[in-house]
Amino acid sequence: DKRCSSCISHSVLICILENIKLSVILYMYQDKHFRFFTLWEEEKYTDGSKWRFLEHKGPVFPPPYEPLPDRIRFYYDGEEFGSPPGTRWKEVRHDNKVTWLVSWTENIQGSIKYIMLNPSSRIKGEKDWQKYETARRLKKSVARIRAQYREDWRSKEMRIRQRAVALYFIDKLALRAGNEKDEGETADTVGCCSLRVEHIRLHPQMDGQDYVVELDFPGKDSIRYYNKVPVQKRVFKNLQLFLENKQGKDDLFDRLNVRPSYYKILSYNRANRAVAVLCIHQRAPPKTFEKSINLNSGLLAVINKHKPCVSVLGVETKKKAVQRISEQLMKLEVQATDREENKQIALGTSKLNYLDLRISVAWCKKWGVPIEKIYNKTQREKFAWAIDMTDEDFEF
Repeated sequence: DKRCSSCISHSVLICILENIKLSVILYMYQDKHFRFFTLWEEEKYTDGSKWRFLEHKGPVFPPPYEPLPDRIRFYYDGEEFGSPPGTRWKEVRHDNKVTWLVSWTENIQGSIKYIMLNPSSRIKGEKDWQKYETARRLKKSVARIRAQYREDWRSKEMRIRQRAVALYFIDKLALRAGNEKDEGETADTVGCCSLRVEHIRLHPQMDGQDYVVELDFPGKDSIRYYNKVPVQKRVFKNLQLFLENKQGKDDLFDRLNVRPSYYKILSYNRANRAVAVLCIHQRAPPKTFEKSINLNSGLLAVINKHKPCVSVLGVETKKKAVQRISEQLMKLEVQATDREENKQIALGTSKLNYLDLRISVAWCKKWGVPIEKIYNKTQREKFAWAIDMTDEDFEF
């Protein structure tokens, strides 16, 4: 009745009643002075599951946003347009170093929220293209960079020596640079520049090799990185110097200021896997891996068991059946190999972020592999720039 409407005119009502007629408020209309509610009643079905409750985590009465100063003006195509009625913009910002379009302070926890460009937008595509173009230009300077950091191993300035050794590790082992983190902010994962004394051991001789560095630390996604690698004598001597008078929790490179920052398909994945292994993109084996590989092995065993029986049938009408079973066998073998090789390697990161998309597109076009086998629909939309601009003759 009107009294009820009046009582709840400024609230959101969710009624969850068991064994009683269930109704939920869906719509709320404004008509001059009163708000009227439309109730949606539960449909009675004898089978199937149904929801039992609704959860609303937001505030019933959000606090009002602070109005914007009168001086703020927005323009589109040279014409000023206003904010929604009763509101004002807080600020107009011209910043070509960010990719968000709109930001605001969320009123529950006070965090900043952003509206970003669609991954398939032109600007996003240009950013990806620019990243790989930078890598192409960088390869022309690799020899000069290596010569420079080798020279810096003898620098009189400790900061330059530490930077040179860190660059050597990043170049030789493809370690992540690593960045500083606020205490307790995230898991204690480290990269090259954030290595601590407890993560490294020096062995003048080990396994018949001289000047061996033993690294053991939690890397990306908290996957353990363990490696024993021989290094040049000058690097070894510098590391000994860096470790002097330091405890286990001390930074190895304490003088550095670190800033925040997969037949054909199998071949492609192996190339991608090499990049992923080099860049330590490990993952825990999927929970369903053993079940999946056992099923695959069972199918292979059944086909191999009956293959001789089919093969000895020299009848013309059975040739197609033999061919079909042989193709299925080959496909299963490739799938089993692929799964086994990549059960602990995360290929997605290297494929999407480190391997120039144009290399993959050119490979697909050169060998007649459908791009859909490499990139899904969302990825094809995002990387349309690489698909459109690349032919089979592209060279990085």
